[in-house]
Amino acid sequence: MPRYILRRVVASLVLIVAVTTVTFVMQRVLPIDPVESLVGPIRTEERLQALREQLGLDKPLIRQYTDYMAGLARGDLGHAWHTGQAVTSDLASRFAASFELGLVALIIGVPLGIVLGVVSARRRDAVADYAVRGLSLSFIALPEFLVALLAVYVFFFLFGIAPPPTGRLGTTVPQPHEVTGLYLVDSTLERNWTALRSAAGHLVLPGLTLAMVLMSYFARFTRASMLEVLGSDFVLAARSFGLRERTIVYRYALKTAMLPIISVLGIAIGAALGGLVVIELVFAWPGLGRYAVESAKLNDLAAVQGFMLLSVAIYAVVNLAVDILQAAFDPRIRY
Repeated sequence: MPRYILRRVVASLVLIVAVTTVTFVMQRVLPIDPVESLVGPIRTEERLQALREQLGLDKPLIRQYTDYMAGLARGDLGHAWHTGQAVTSDLASRFAASFELGLVALIIGVPLGIVLGVVSARRRDAVADYAVRGLSLSFIALPEFLVALLAVYVFFFLFGIAPPPTGRLGTTVPQPHEVTGLYLVDSTLERNWTALRSAAGHLVLPGLTLAMVLMSYFARFTRASMLEVLGSDFVLAARSFGLRERTIVYRYALKTAMLPIISVLGIAIGAALGGLVVIELVFAWPGLGRYAVESAKLNDLAAVQGFMLLSVAIYAVVNLAVDILQAAFDPRIRY
């Protein structure tokens, strides 16, 4: 097992370096001059050249890459032009908002998707099966921004049961003292019940929107995996012995079907990272996704590169955890 984990760690590091290199090169070869966006409409060639030299963009591409990787080894991701701060500080200040939103979506979406997938497999070709399949297919097919806008329109504009999409707290609610950066946790520790109610209310719509996307993936994969297991020989033998159907499904079949379901977790995290960008824009959520869009609009190379690096690192860590879980469930994978 340690040797298997070491191989997966090395593969994850290679993946991070490869994606970082590709992203770095693509940013530099695109026909967009970030210096022009930084200077503004009133510019001179001398000023543009001086700024390129100041930012190191006048150097050969290989020199820019080696300088960036050397800074990365020191934990320096550069400075964001549009915020005037270090990229590491920007990412750290926005990570908690995205993490809280993603965590709520995972807690709701993953168990709900597994339960609906099991129900759909047990009621194959029944009304419940068609309902689950139709619901999951709808949320996979519809763009995240459309689902988010529909949620805002229905629950805020029509019924008025959800708070306005203005961020993590109401405009008149003071921010709780920062301990973890997670408003639900910080307001509970502070016993600031007003902030807790506001934070929970503002989390409902974006959290459910992202959770429905995750639920769709897990429901479809769980259904397919459960159908394959329920038709296997050991399930038929268990039924012939007179075991209760509930025992067969939840004690034996679901445990066997969990191996491919675990592998979906990496795909789900990738979908969640992509969905965060859109959902944070719709709900004015001050997280990493919104920061990435603002950086891309202003051609802020260091900020976009830092966001991509963090996203790939999160994805690599999650997939490493998935690989280890799969090896724990099935020792054959280690070999």
